[in-house]
Amino acid sequence: MLHDAQSQLLQSEKMASIGQLAAGVAHEINNPVGYVTSNISTLREYMADMFKLLELYERGELKINDEATVEAIKTQKEQVDINYLKKDLVDLLDESEEGLRVLRRSYRI
Repeated sequence: MLHDAQSQLLQSEKMASIGQLAAGVAHEINNPVGYVTSNISTLREYMADMFKLLELYERGELKINDEATVEAIKTQKEQVDINYLKKDLVDLLDESEEGLRVLRRSYRI
């Protein structure tokens, strides 16, 4: 009987230690997740501002009379595939935020 009580006490202590370890791991994960979440939010705002500026530049592009400049802009837009980039940037941020949500749910942080 005494042996059973000691065994149960030891098991309880082990479980408490595992619980503390898990809480520590969750805390250590929470800090970088918080930084990344904040940075993605800020990045999304910056990106929206850049897209507004790009739209203004694209409108102004129609008024450029210098053929060499127009051709250089056209070539660069094709090389970077600007339409794809604009869409993919939004998708990348959405997917990153979803990954962070999954992490937070998984570790209840």
